[in-house]
Amino acid sequence: MLKKTFFSFLLSFFALGFLHATHIVGGEISYQMLSFGASNNLFRIDMTVYRDCEHGLPPFDAPAYLGIYAADNLQGPYTVIEVYYQSIDSVPLAGNDPCRLAPNGLCVDAAYYSAQISLPYNPVGYYFVYQRCCRNESVTNIVDPVNTGATFYAFVSANAQLYGNDSPVWADYPPVVICLGQPLVFNHSATDAEGDSIAYSFCAPYIGGGNVVISPGLYGCNGALPNPPCPPPYVWVNYMPGYSPEQPMGGNPVVGIDPATGIISGTPDHLGHFAIAVCGLEYRNGVLLSQFRRDIQFIVSSCNQSVIVGALASSTPCDVTLTDIDLQVGNGTPPYTFLWNTGATTQDLPVVSPGIPYSVTITDASDCTTQATIRGNDCVWPGDADYNGVADNFDVLTIGQFFGDNGPERPNASNDWVAQPAPFWSAYQPSGINSKHIDCDGDGAVNVFDAQVVLANYDSTHATAFHPTYDPAAPTLTANIDLPYFMPIDFVNLDISLGDSLNPAEDVYGIAFTIECDPPEAIINTPVWNFNANWTYSIFGDAYHTVSIAKAFPNEDGRAEVAICNTRRLSFPSLYGHVGTFSFQLDDEIPGGPVTFTLSNVRLINAQGEVRPVNAGSAVLGVSPTQEPEMIRGQLRIYPNPAGSRVSLFGPAPFMTDTRVDLMDVNGRFLGTLPGSPGADGSLNLSLPELPAGFYSLRVSSPEGVLVGKMMVGE
Repeated sequence: MLKKTFFSFLLSFFALGFLHATHIVGGEISYQMLSFGASNNLFRIDMTVYRDCEHGLPPFDAPAYLGIYAADNLQGPYTVIEVYYQSIDSVPLAGNDPCRLAPNGLCVDAAYYSAQISLPYNPVGYYFVYQRCCRNESVTNIVDPVNTGATFYAFVSANAQLYGNDSPVWADYPPVVICLGQPLVFNHSATDAEGDSIAYSFCAPYIGGGNVVISPGLYGCNGALPNPPCPPPYVWVNYMPGYSPEQPMGGNPVVGIDPATGIISGTPDHLGHFAIAVCGLEYRNGVLLSQFRRDIQFIVSSCNQSVIVGALASSTPCDVTLTDIDLQVGNGTPPYTFLWNTGATTQDLPVVSPGIPYSVTITDASDCTTQATIRGNDCVWPGDADYNGVADNFDVLTIGQFFGDNGPERPNASNDWVAQPAPFWSAYQPSGINSKHIDCDGDGAVNVFDAQVVLANYDSTHATAFHPTYDPAAPTLTANIDLPYFMPIDFVNLDISLGDSLNPAEDVYGIAFTIECDPPEAIINTPVWNFNANWTYSIFGDAYHTVSIAKAFPNEDGRAEVAICNTRRLSFPSLYGHVGTFSFQLDDEIPGGPVTFTLSNVRLINAQGEVRPVNAGSAVLGVSPTQEPEMIRGQLRIYPNPAGSRVSLFGPAPFMTDTRVDLMDVNGRFLGTLPGSPGADGSLNLSLPELPAGFYSLRVSSPEGVLVGKMMVGE
């Protein structure tokens, strides 16, 4: 019987920087001594808390609970005071280029708190502490940020109390958004009324309110707003691999801080949200007076959104080739000037040749510029990110290449497969196609939701696209199957690997390819065991730093098209190993002859979108089903079940010594052959290895037939 093959799809929803929630993004505490003496000191404590305000707006704490601790923490909190915010302001988001806009969908507010308290002189000093849950879940450089929370404090030494010292105050808040690949120079120094010297450093943010697990013996705090805050000592956040307190965001050169001036400098080379703490030590004549710190969050963006927006006139039809260009310009500071690649300086071009690209540089009165290249009507077809006329797996590579970019939203955007006018973005693909096509859903941002639109319109085509020429060369892929042979209803795991240690792929970022099964009807179609892709441990990145797609077709061609791409905008210099695993179930009526899985139509790109010609070709793996007797269904009994260390098998006839028993896990992976001994009652007695709890399959092969049964192993 010929069965139609059907592959379901898998789309990864985890990507850097687009998991939205409203959480804390920073904070700081400072103090002034309004009066001081041997028995009593009057402090004014000022606190600023920064929060993401774009997606929902829960109120700032009113009151916030400020804990006062002696530094040795022998008595518990000296006191807890309730403090209320005096005002709330919006934090400017501008990066280091006044002609660029911050990414869409960002908003940060600052709440300013202040309170006064009288404290006796304490020879070990005081901590002023505030704790809160939670950090943004999109933070890149720490583990489980949504449950981590934050601790803000200032430390007042004994000498500071004796001198009536005021703590330094941070001068300016750094830009929320900094630009990928552009040098960052920001003066993050503090001012001090008494002229004390200050030493600066990057330091670790501290865990605060939340539900993180802290090692025994170290203090932890649960709950969104701990009251009282937990006492010192405090615990570092848990960094992701490759990050540390001194190097919290990487960079080339590494982003760091000058210990004498407080100037932060370096060039960010990874997109993402980075939790950073800046610490200051205040000294007077070599004596430490206070410790103060600021917890901040940098967002590294591509900064590709210009303040100037250019677009074709809204009356421009999307179904014909242009013969004239009517250009509309908005934002920026008028008046504008125009310079076309033809030499024209007018806003519009009345006569153009169909299909020829025309480029224009637009400059406003503030000397900000943007560029636009018009090639035909250039309307967006949602899902055709590379604008080559079809929505397919190659579009996911384009999304990964430009992941995190921003631009003008598409007016009246829909995900329907129809041509839609859209403003030009400031960035262009290597083919010369404007990046507006990558924004498949029209929300002004390139993220995983654009891959959803590719999936929704998969295999749709249109005739108005520009068709660039690509180098089809790609590295060698290999396919490996974890079963020694195929049997009907087997679960098949096809592991795909790229290159090897002797011949790795170089300068790579993402890969797309096709899997074909021949004969196609060998793959079963059931509600449970359809095509499935697993990208766990892929060399291209984990689920939080990749965008991927696996699309297959409900027909008899046995074809699936897949792609996985990193989202950090930085190529891997050298890469080899596991790409992904694809699971199938074989039909119980496989026709005679081999079952062959072919990898073809391979494209490997670097972060610039260039195709990498490393040992171009595809790998073919041919596997023949074993010629074994007909399967006998439903006649294998396993006792006991759930199983212990030993089980007995019973079939329709006594088992003989030439019986083979294969053990598979729930995914059909071959785990080994189990030795067995026939029993006097016709059973086959097996000793089981130590197995994790779960479900397993036993396949019993004998001259009389093949039996398959399910076995459960308990805790």
